[in-house]
Amino acid sequence: MSDQDKDDQILPVGYKKPPTKTQFKPGQSGNPKGRPPLAKNLSTIVREAINELVVINENGCRRKISKLEVSLKQLVNKAASGDHKSIQQVITLSQMLDGSDQEKKSTEFVLKEPDNIVIKTVLARLRKNIPNRKK
Repeated sequence: MSDQDKDDQILPVGYKKPPTKTQFKPGQSGNPKGRPPLAKNLSTIVREAINELVVINENGCRRKISKLEVSLKQLVNKAASGDHKSIQQVITLSQMLDGSDQEKKSTEFVLKEPDNIVIKTVLARLRKNIPNRKK
């Protein structure tokens, strides 16, 4: 059989038997362009915008820093110049990052007196049961 005879030969077409001319050729993908990019959500857009680099002149030197860092520097500079809203925002930010003293006190674990008594009695029992090793 020649190649032309193979092409002319009619193969059964039906369920799970597509026509040979519409089948993918070896090495050919069914989706050559690939999956389309997904739409970005708000958090992704904000994160990308904040992390964009900007060129600034500081003390005569050019530096690249993120927009977030630039905006924080401007906020702190405004607070240092006496702007009341900026001062309030800087204080709030520093408390959020460092944690206020009240938060530290609330997270400390303090045992009450009955708990201390139970712990002391359990330790005394354990000490009694441990044989003294004297050599």
